[in-house]
Amino acid sequence: MLRRALLILAGVAVVVGSGLAGVWFARSPVRLGRSSPLTLSAIVGADAIVVHAGATGKVRLVAVKEGDMVQAGQLIAWLEAPELRDAARAAEKAVRDAQRRLDALRSGRPSRERLKLARAEAEATTARRDLERAEELGRQVPELTERVAAARRALEEATLQLASAEADAAQGNAASLSTADTGGGVALESSGDAEDAEEAPAASPVPDFLREARRRKEAAERALARAEEQLKRAERAASQLAALADRVYATATAADEARKELSERIAAEGRGGSEEERLRREVREAQAVAAQARARLREAVVVAAAGGLVEHVAVSAGQELAEGEAIVTLRQLNPVWAEVTLAANAVNRVHRKQKVALSMPSSAGIAAVGEIAAMEPRSTDRESPWTVRVVFPNPKNQFLPGTEVQLTFR
Repeated sequence: MLRRALLILAGVAVVVGSGLAGVWFARSPVRLGRSSPLTLSAIVGADAIVVHAGATGKVRLVAVKEGDMVQAGQLIAWLEAPELRDAARAAEKAVRDAQRRLDALRSGRPSRERLKLARAEAEATTARRDLERAEELGRQVPELTERVAAARRALEEATLQLASAEADAAQGNAASLSTADTGGGVALESSGDAEDAEEAPAASPVPDFLREARRRKEAAERALARAEEQLKRAERAASQLAALADRVYATATAADEARKELSERIAAEGRGGSEEERLRREVREAQAVAAQARARLREAVVVAAAGGLVEHVAVSAGQELAEGEAIVTLRQLNPVWAEVTLAANAVNRVHRKQKVALSMPSSAGIAAVGEIAAMEPRSTDRESPWTVRVVFPNPKNQFLPGTEVQLTFR
C-alpha cells in the first residue's frame, strides 16, 4: 500500500514538473538560433537644441533660415541692445579715467609693463572701432537688400524700354529707305553728267529716344552693380560680428591683464603710499564692472553652441525679444540616434555598450556602427516592452532625422 502511494506521488511530481518546465520555456526567450543577428527597422532621431536670447533687445539680423546647416560658433542672430552697449561704454570710460588718475600719480615711472599696457589699450580701442563699423554695416543689410531688388527691377524696365526703342528705330529706318528708293513717287531724268550722279545714301543718325534708352540702361546697370557691392560688403561685415565681438572681449581682457601686471610691478617695488593703493583699488573695481558689462554685451551676438540643422526660426528682423526667448531650434546631427522596442523576453539578447551596425535600405553604400546608449522598460510590469536607444556617429550628416534605417545587433 505504501509503495503504491509513493508511486502515485512520484507520478504527480513528474506531471507537475513537466508542466512547470513547459511554462518556463514558453515564457523565456527562444534558445534556438541565438547566434543569429537581431535586425530591426528604426527611424533616425536627433536631439533638439534651442538657442535662446541672452539679452533683451531688438533683432537686427537673422543670419540663418530653416533647412540651413550650421557649424558650432556660427552667427545665428544679432540683437541690438542699446542699454548693454551704453553700460559697456560707460564701464570702459570709468576704467580709462581711473587709470589716468593712477598714471598721473605714477608719472616718471616708465617700464616694460607700461608699454605693454599702452599697446593692449590701443588694440582694444581698434577692436571696438572695428566692431562698431561692422555693426553699422550690418544694420544696412535689410535696406540694401531692398535697394538691390529695386535696382534689378529698374534694370529690367530699362532693358524692355531699350528693346522697344530699338524696334521703333529699325522700323523708322526701313520706312526712310523705302521712301528714298521710290524717289518720293516722282521720276527724275538723268543729265548724263558724272558730277550730278546720285551718291550712296549715308547711314541714318541714331534717334534721340534710342540714345536716351541706352543711357538709361547703362545707368541702371551701374546702379545695380553699386547696390550689389554695398550689400556684399554689409553681409561680410555682419558675418564677422561674432569674431569681432570675441576680439573686443579678448583685447579688453588683455588690457586688464596688462594693468594688473603694472600694478603688481609698482606694488613689488615698494614705492607709493595709501593714495596709490586707493587708485589701484578703483582701477580693479572699474575693470571688474567693465568685464561684466562686456560679457553681457557679447550675449547680443547669438551663435550656435553646436553644429546642426536649422529646424525652426522663431524670430524675424525688427522683432523685440526678452532675455531667454527662443530664437531658433537646431537638430544636432552628430551624433544621432535611433530607438527600437523589444519584447520583454528578447531583452536579454542585448546589453548596454553593445555594438550595433546601421544601414540605410535606400542607399546600400551608407552605413555606420554605433552602440546601445540606454535601455529601459516602458512600465514596471514584468511583461512590459523595453525601449532601446542606439547612438551612432554622423560626421558627414548622411543620416537625417526621419530617415528609415536597419539596425543589426551584433
